Amino acid sequence: MRRGEGVFRTERGLWVVKRLLLVLAVVVGISLALCVVGVKGEVASPVLLEGSSCVVMPSTFVFVLRCDGLTKAATPSGISSRYVITNLAASTATTSHDFYLEGTDWQLDPPVSNIMLGIDAHSAAEFDLGDVSMPGGDYYVIVMADQPITGTVLPMPVVKSPSYVFLPFVIKQPPPPPPEPLVRGETVRFLGVWEDVPLEGKVVSSEYRTVLVEDYSGPVYPYGIFVVAVMDIANVGLVGDQVGLYDSFRVKDSVGRQFDIAELEVLWAAEDEYNLESVYETIQPGFTRRLVFVFDVLPASEGLHLISLSPW
Repeated sequence: MRRGEGVFRTERGLWVVKRLLLVLAVVVGISLALCVVGVKGEVASPVLLEGSSCVVMPSTFVFVLRCDGLTKAATPSGISSRYVITNLAASTATTSHDFYLEGTDWQLDPPVSNIMLGIDAHSAAEFDLGDVSMPGGDYYVIVMADQPITGTVLPMPVVKSPSYVFLPFVIKQPPPPPPEPLVRGETVRFLGVWEDVPLEGKVVSSEYRTVLVEDYSGPVYPYGIFVVAVMDIANVGLVGDQVGLYDSFRVKDSVGRQFDIAELEVLWAAEDEYNLESVYETIQPGFTRRLVFVFDVLPASEGLHLISLSPW
């Protein structure tokens, strides 16, 4: 045999081998396709598992499952669907999960995302679409495994709205202040302590007090209850004079009981608290001075009013 003929026969043999390998690859590809879509080239009818939204799709060499009605939340804080795949075999199952948008054909369109996971023998694995890297939307998943598997879509958790208790809108008004013991604007006429100058007192305000505090000696307490009266004292005479402690005026209750102006230590405490002067302060003729006076009265006394001890 000549050398050229040997080379020709060798190249022809390699060409035949390549053709055989190409035909074999085509046959294997067709067989794998038939494993997914059905048996003997026929379209497989999905088998619905009782009580499940995942459909077993029979195949010759692999186990294929389709789960519909899945939702991927648009935000990380949203709620996404979950499904469970159970390995029925006595050995570990390798699973591949291809996610498709609802309305697309998994046999024609590429998946939006894919994950692969091994599941131990006779075990189940839960999958959350929130963990899958893909946009939010409605999906279905095609699960392929090399062992028998089943699957189910878990119900979406019910998000309960927060409970609200509606309470009536109540505005609590502060308690009304106690009535003033003396009537505002009440007047009393009396004579000054030194010159018998006519003086006239007018009630500006009054209130009950249970204690008065003097800056140096501290608190003083009543035997009954203090009535503090702030008064404007006008000198309507021709010379200056002062309000005396004992012979100017008193307060009288509805029963007829009369109460004197309190002692000096009580008046001094009132002077410190109200920042006003009291008895024995000179009032020049034609002037009016605002002074403070205190009476220690019975708590049960009512209808208090001023009476003059030296009327004019």
